Amino acid sequence: MVEYKHPVGESITGGYVHRGTAFPDEQGMYVFGDYVAGKIWTLRNTSTGWEQRLVMTTTWGISTFGVDGSGEIWAADHETGTIHLLGDLSK
Repeated sequence: MVEYKHPVGESITGGYVHRGTAFPDEQGMYVFGDYVAGKIWTLRNTSTGWEQRLVMTTTWGISTFGVDGSGEIWAADHETGTIHLLGDLSK
């Protein structure tokens, strides 16, 4: 189980395991966010356990994630009605 405290965020928005090919270093990462804080994290299962990493801080009200036909992950911003391709989150 992975959790974070309220000063970090307030409303987890579940995501997807990355299976796309455009960013091979992301293979197997679980991507999720926080609606209120606009933050996006990845989780990766390593030999020493789950590694959680903050990869983006946005101004978005992240309401959902989606996956396109190539397996790349997108995030929807409830505040503006836009969707954003997340790109390379492995760095």
